[in-house]
Amino acid sequence: MLIIAFFQYATSLGQACIAGIEQEENGANLASLLFTMSLNFCGVLYYPTGFWSFMYRVSPFTYWVSSMLSSGVGAAAVECSPKEFVQFPPYGGQTCGEYMEKYISVAGGYLADPDATDSCSFCSMSSTNAFLEGVHIKYDNRWRDWGIFICYIAINYIITLAFYYIFRVPKNSNNMIKDESALKSKKLTNVDESPEDK
Repeated sequence: MLIIAFFQYATSLGQACIAGIEQEENGANLASLLFTMSLNFCGVLYYPTGFWSFMYRVSPFTYWVSSMLSSGVGAAAVECSPKEFVQFPPYGGQTCGEYMEKYISVAGGYLADPDATDSCSFCSMSSTNAFLEGVHIKYDNRWRDWGIFICYIAINYIITLAFYYIFRVPKNSNNMIKDESALKSKKLTNVDESPEDK
């Protein structure tokens, strides 16, 4: 559904850009500019701050990328390799589980052996949802974000129809054809007439 929605968005954006512009090349350039801006501000390359955070919220790809990453990566268990564990001793004769209990409940992660008392092996991530939150994406919002992206497609089609009506449909009576006979060429009634008689 996400890939189909992506192609629908690209198609609807192109139609919205060409509907109000007479030259195809100008419409294509405008569509490329808008598409590029949407990609630049969606938060994948860089999470914008300050004024640019507004562009992050407006970009349709913010919501598409969020849905795509949530669906593809979210809610999966993470297992650290032996090199990725952080090693440290527990404080005050506690077990690793007792020492890290409050931290893990807030920040996540897991211990290789919660009952160890000499050295703790801690992995900072136990679920891919922690990674997603690091890039400002919440797994629980995947359907909401997909719905917001679908709204952008609907808006593009509404803009397409509005621009077509505003810029392409004749409005005044001078542009309308009042009589069908105006479209037909006048036939000569007599072929033998001289040019002077016509």
